[in-house]
Amino acid sequence: MEPELFKEFCQEFTPEVNRLRIERGADIEEQRRELERTDRELDKAVQAILDGVPGTKLKDKIGALEARKVELVDLLANAAEPPPLLHPNMAEP
Repeated sequence: MEPELFKEFCQEFTPEVNRLRIERGADIEEQRRELERTDRELDKAVQAILDGVPGTKLKDKIGALEARKVELVDLLANAAEPPPLLHPNMAEP
């Protein structure tokens, strides 16, 4: 294998692979934040019912929040953490 060709390959390959891995990690973090927001919204809906707001007004919203929470929990439970980033100088001896 030609060392210069390998080095050139690594210089092109590494940034692209790292960009894709960073994007995947960002997706997982956004799903975690959305799950936290969903939990807070559910807590607010329950508190509204306790405060006297008719439950029928909140029924659809609570149903949608519960469905999204189940979806997010499933996505996060099955999400593989992105592999570590590649070192930019991996072609160097």
